Amino acid sequence: FKETDREIPISSYSLGKVLTTNLLLAASRLTGMNVVILRPAATFGPSQDPGMLIPNVITAACRGKDFDINPGEQLRGFLYIDDLIDGALLAAQTKAAAGEIVNLGSGEGRTVKDVVDFLHTASGKQ
Repeated sequence: FKETDREIPISSYSLGKVLTTNLLLAASRLTGMNVVILRPAATFGPSQDPGMLIPNVITAACRGKDFDINPGEQLRGFLYIDDLIDGALLAAQTKAAAGEIVNLGSGEGRTVKDVVDFLHTASGKQ
């Protein structure tokens, strides 16, 4: 994906996100209300839903269970929750961000397979 690509919703969920983005940006233009649209990368950290990738892999490794995965070639920009919070606070305080869409990420893409392999190595499990 490129920053200049148009959104092409493929579900009611993604359509809702696009509609909400446009509604908020229109409200910003019409009323002068300060709005910043944040688009965080794949966020992880404490208290994350255990069904999500990282806690799911860690749980399987700790229990000595297999973790089934597809080839895992999907590229993701993983973002730690504390970094997301810092980015959100900074965006809220930055006048130049008003009325903008801001993508928050680590700036480094990782394949899902690399993340799973790293977690297994770190846990000492296969």
